[in-house]
Amino acid sequence: MSTQTYRLSISGVHKKNTAAAWSPDSKFLVTADKERVCVWNMETKASVKTHEKLVANVKNHGHPAAWSPKGDTIALADPKVGVVLLDAKFYTIKHVLKHKKCVSVAWSQSGEYLASAGYDKYVRIWDPITGRELAMVKHSSKIYDVAFSPSRNIIASGSKDGIRVFDVNGAIIQDIPSRQTIKNITWKDSAHLVFATDVKNFGVVNVEAYSVEWQKSQEEPIYSIDSKEKVIALGCNDGIVKIVDAFNGTPIKIYQVLKKNVVCVRFNPTGSFIAVCNNKGEVRVIAYSE
Repeated sequence: MSTQTYRLSISGVHKKNTAAAWSPDSKFLVTADKERVCVWNMETKASVKTHEKLVANVKNHGHPAAWSPKGDTIALADPKVGVVLLDAKFYTIKHVLKHKKCVSVAWSQSGEYLASAGYDKYVRIWDPITGRELAMVKHSSKIYDVAFSPSRNIIASGSKDGIRVFDVNGAIIQDIPSRQTIKNITWKDSAHLVFATDVKNFGVVNVEAYSVEWQKSQEEPIYSIDSKEKVIALGCNDGIVKIVDAFNGTPIKIYQVLKKNVVCVRFNPTGSFIAVCNNKGEVRVIAYSE
């Protein structure tokens, strides 16, 4: 079990399930729950802005908050109104994109497109500048997560019926069926998707070969995943963050970060820190090195 010091430690601000997202320069971290949204300066470790009326629908899956690649906008999945686009400089609302029961949001690499996924069984693709809906893709059941490819305008979504891959026009490229519900997805690279299911399994899908490259199971349920280059971070329900090899799932490190369910793990853009949030509103940022 690896020990660590906290780059940032937040307690008492959020009360329940909390999510985090990094600014592209790693200088700021946004945290959100069902009661408030906060933006933190990582240098001063102080909150620079708190919105009491802005919330995110944080569950044990998906990406409820996402910072745009250009650094100018924060997207929040609000279950009641849809996607809230927050100006990252002035912290004012740019747009509210209507999407019922929205639970996950994702930006394209260029920031030209935004995707949102919801329990309404739809992925919606938006122009974040105008707020116009460009396309939609429907699943046969609830959608739990959505992710943009790191180098192409290709989107993946996860649901009870598996993983669906499609383009920004809504044209389906492929379906990868699963007997297990896909709760979390993220891209390892432009050809591989990392996934976690509702029954303690995780693995990597080769999108180009239409097949699961490898899959493993563990004792504890996985509530969040993230990937950075050669490794995958698993946020588990016992407060542990497990780092595994992205090429075969072999455990590399285990961090006992929090005592309760980890509902969010997020590498910063350089891969040097991991933001960890749990279902009690606690947030910790730990240093990571191979």
